[in-house]
Amino acid sequence: MDRDGIELRVVARPYIAYLILGGWAPLYLLYGVIVTPENRESLLYALLTIVGLFLWIFVALWSYRVRLRDGVLSEAGFLRPRKLASVSSIRRWRYEVGWANQKWLWWPTLRPFRRIAIYYKDGTTERHLDVSLNVFARERVDELLNAVRVLRPDLDLPRGFSVRAKS
Repeated sequence: MDRDGIELRVVARPYIAYLILGGWAPLYLLYGVIVTPENRESLLYALLTIVGLFLWIFVALWSYRVRLRDGVLSEAGFLRPRKLASVSSIRRWRYEVGWANQKWLWWPTLRPFRRIAIYYKDGTTERHLDVSLNVFARERVDELLNAVRVLRPDLDLPRGFSVRAKS
């Protein structure tokens, strides 16, 4: 762990996936705006909507961070409240796949699909902090888990998940 702690940032993989899956749409709409003047207004509206959606996704990915510093884990994201959990308050952590206890596309309850869910006690309430395995570099996730285990040796690795050996 470095002097400023460990910070997980989104890697390039999700950006590349969005460009492959949807990068053609703005180009196609721009072509339609240029070639078909009778539909220009509708196509321009669609183009601006798609570009706005892409910018939203970019900012959401760019601002998603998980950090361990001075014994405190934090999770921050675009238009989401920052979650803070001291390592000493961690009750359990689990490797989870899927949408456990969440309604589809309900923004406040959306969680990463593949994640290490860290459950901690906040007063009398149990809360969770998620570490996405889809958007963070696996090596950095392993570093974070190892750093938490150094602070809390009583925590076993989440069942179904193993830390990769350094090569």
